[in-house]
Amino acid sequence: ILAFHEALVNVAEHALLADGDECRLRWRLVAGLLSVEIAYPGPDYDWSSDPSSPIGSFAESGYGRTVLSEAMDSVLVARGHHGMKRLVMCKSIGEGARG
Repeated sequence: ILAFHEALVNVAEHALLADGDECRLRWRLVAGLLSVEIAYPGPDYDWSSDPSSPIGSFAESGYGRTVLSEAMDSVLVARGHHGMKRLVMCKSIGEGARG
């Protein structure tokens, strides 16, 4: 949940720049694999690079990428048409999990 929150906060603060910009959220749970997809317009952002504020630095912000990389099994960013981006985060939560 923290990783999803961090991703949405980053999209809201850094990608939704114009009035009327919005993001779309879709989630799936299939065979114990939870995936959450956030589709949004905006500038490119390197979700997979090293974090700007390592945990040991005690900075006030900049931990979003660290949280995503530590909490999720995989994180993928893809570019779409007309400036749209898709951030997909996946986490195995077990075969017996219920959505």
